[in-house]
Amino acid sequence: MTRRVLVIGAGPAGTRCALGVAKRLPGAKVTLTGAEPALPYDRVALSRYVAGEVEQGALITHSLADLSAAGVEFRAGTPIAALDLPAQRAVTASGRTLDYDWCVLATGSRAVRLPLPGADLPGVVPWRDLAESRSMLRAAREGGPAVVIGGGLLGLEAAAGLAARGMKVT
Repeated sequence: MTRRVLVIGAGPAGTRCALGVAKRLPGAKVTLTGAEPALPYDRVALSRYVAGEVEQGALITHSLADLSAAGVEFRAGTPIAALDLPAQRAVTASGRTLDYDWCVLATGSRAVRLPLPGADLPGVVPWRDLAESRSMLRAAREGGPAVVIGGGLLGLEAAAGLAARGMKVT
């Protein structure tokens, strides 16, 4: 019997998990789903992308051919909306189903949008992924002001990246 392994989340952890399962269980049907419409990429290097040090393509860690050759079926742009645990079935946002024997949740995290007036204005961008990085860069203007809320690693990297693009960062 072929084992069906579904890994939900194509970030670094999910991608490594899918590749590891495919290597350790030859013949297993390993499916990796990612909500983003992109190949797996180096999220740690997003700060280098924001700073203009690398192009978007340099962030890609695994091509579709690499994943396939490793025994992983990759489904980009496939957010999972629900899990039917008794039936061992995942339901995508588009209503399609994916059956599995084992399911791994590796969905990572999302940035929290502060519940403050103006938090939904154009140019106010939470930052965790490639799409948010592109939004941040669209809002960035050389010489313009930027305010980064959060002094953790990601906040400091966002501030440094925007400063490298010529913004006046607070």
